[in-house]
Amino acid sequence: MDKNTTKIGIARLVAFSILFFSAVTAVQAAEIQYVGDKLRVGVRAKPDRSLASIGVIVTGDAVDVLEKERGFLRIRTQKGMEGWVKSSYMSTQKPAKLLLEELRKSQQSLQNELKELRADKKPALDSNAAIQALKDKVAKLSRENRELRGLVAGDSNNDDDSWLYWFSGILAIGPLGFLLGLLWYRYQIMKKLGGLTL
Repeated sequence: MDKNTTKIGIARLVAFSILFFSAVTAVQAAEIQYVGDKLRVGVRAKPDRSLASIGVIVTGDAVDVLEKERGFLRIRTQKGMEGWVKSSYMSTQKPAKLLLEELRKSQQSLQNELKELRADKKPALDSNAAIQALKDKVAKLSRENRELRGLVAGDSNNDDDSWLYWFSGILAIGPLGFLLGLLWYRYQIMKKLGGLTL
């Protein structure tokens, strides 16, 4: 086996792999992501953790994702600041902090409604319907509360799954690269032997 042929085959395999992963990471979708719970994330001018931060975003800040690159996201904050953050700190789901705030506001609103109903002492029929409506809302809020507690408990187990995509890509490209390498090697042998096969 000729060393130059092997080097060329490997170089082509590497180039093909790079092109494939570049195409996969180039696919972008307009999405909004939120900073995870209890975080202060440094925003950098370039996708490099060694650079100093040009700003900070905190838990609950919504940002627009403009670009993705090597585990980093280029983002724009609501105040117009643009920069790069580590993608593992970001999530497409609202953090539990925001969900709990929304739930508390809804609960306070329902409590105020209940106080007004009790103070008004409306006729029995109206009160019964209002009480039933409030009971339905309370049941719904209780379900949402349980779901949120489950999310908060499960949020600590939420890891960056990008390694899974890389592993799947390598598994898919590995056999294809091996087959292309064999075909290229056979082609080179036939070329040396003037079209004869072994």
